[in-house]
Amino acid sequence: MNKKLDNTQDDFLSAIEKAGLGDGLKSYSDSQVSKALETRTANLTEEKKSLEDRVMELEQKIGRDSVVEAALEEAELPESYAKLIKSNSAEEIETEVKTLKEVLIGQEQKQTDEKLENGELSPLKNSSSDGQDTDSSLSDYVKNKQKGDLKTVFKDGQYALE
Repeated sequence: MNKKLDNTQDDFLSAIEKAGLGDGLKSYSDSQVSKALETRTANLTEEKKSLEDRVMELEQKIGRDSVVEAALEEAELPESYAKLIKSNSAEEIETEVKTLKEVLIGQEQKQTDEKLENGELSPLKNSSSDGQDTDSSLSDYVKNKQKGDLKTVFKDGQYALE
């Protein structure tokens, strides 16, 4: 068996057939190729599912981000507050934004109250844009209405007494 074989494929296959190993080797090769294909198919299926999940996750994030952005805009809050919103459903996002706005308004009111108490701000007087005391304007309006002498005109975006 020291005979040197040519290294061609035909010679190799011929030697295998002469040794009676052709069917066994073909069966073994076929099973190995089948296993490799099954493994590759399983890996591709897992990779496809992973990519589909990632696409769905990104689509949800984009949708969520749009809802958050719209809710913040409606509440007149800056987009930079989006990172404070943790909810995912539209209803929860709207509730969270509403709560955030209430908290911020409460903090602003508390600061304003403290400044008023400390004298840093002076309280506003009840006055209209023309400098009249609104309490007396309201009183005049009621008196004139009761008398039937009330004439109003729409001026500068507001109703005014003539």
